[in-house]
Amino acid sequence: MWPSLRRPTAPIAAAALAWRSQQRRHLVCEEQSKAERVFVTYNVLSSHLASPTQFRRSQPEDLVAETRLRRLEAKLKPTVDRGAVLGLQEVSSDWAGELHCFFASHGYQTIFARYGETFNGHMGVLLAYPAS
Repeated sequence: MWPSLRRPTAPIAAAALAWRSQQRRHLVCEEQSKAERVFVTYNVLSSHLASPTQFRRSQPEDLVAETRLRRLEAKLKPTVDRGAVLGLQEVSSDWAGELHCFFASHGYQTIFARYGETFNGHMGVLLAYPAS
């Protein structure tokens, strides 16, 4: 507990514990009826950082952002079909919107948080999970 927070009074604490135990029971029952969840994570390399000068052994046509994005979506499709939760790293802002549409078309919600700068396409992390 944070030192600056005060402890709740006894009646409030008892009510919170009762509510928490009801919630826990509900979650346990709900989780037992579902299949085990899978979490998958990928570092997708920001579309702004995949240059032919940096990746000299790669074919230049393989580094085109559109080509890489379509290949990524094809790679993610079987995982999405399993209902997995996905975490993607180094997603450029350009790709965030495209990936949001891809995931939405498969019944997923997404959260995107950028942390990068202009040179890397304002990349960030993207979490995708089934809306159900």
